[in-house]
Amino acid sequence: MGKRIAVVAPMAVDLSQEMYRDIAGKVFVNNAKKLKEPDTEIDFFLMQKGFEGIDEFAWDALNAWNSFELYETVRGLKGKGYDAIVVHCYWDPYIYPLRQYMDIPVIGVAQNSLMFAHMMGRKVGLITFSKYAIPIVEELVTKYGFEDSVVSIRSTETTTDDFLQGFLDATPIIERFKEVARECIKDGAEVLVPG
Repeated sequence: MGKRIAVVAPMAVDLSQEMYRDIAGKVFVNNAKKLKEPDTEIDFFLMQKGFEGIDEFAWDALNAWNSFELYETVRGLKGKGYDAIVVHCYWDPYIYPLRQYMDIPVIGVAQNSLMFAHMMGRKVGLITFSKYAIPIVEELVTKYGFEDSVVSIRSTETTTDDFLQGFLDATPIIERFKEVARECIKDGAEVLVPG
């Protein structure tokens, strides 16, 4: 019997705009389809209110508001026949409150990627998009008990414009990622995790 999985990205994007529809459809949904089992359905959701770009993530007050909007979005999926919820954000926002509220698994990308990376090597390097994200990622690493495994956390310094453009042409972001990846490897990382 097939499964239904809801993937919720904690951003509010106007899907009436052609570019954003293309981004959501071609990138998120199509990539998820490559990884899923044939009889699994994946639905992708963006929030109605909240961040409209990645630059806002640096502000704690805005994160609190955005996390509440994420909570409300996921709460609205309760009883809709989903077998699991994936929060499509490396910071695992509101994972524990969502797990308390929902009666199905709520999966955090950071927690799962760290567990998987730990199986692949002893020393992990994390690459995030902004220097402002580094303290948040450091906090997650400690919270999940991986502070002895993560040897490097670095940033590609990506703006919202770079991020959106990357969905249309990822070449510049990939090149910057490679540069930062080399720095993480110099720090001793055996496994690299984008976050």
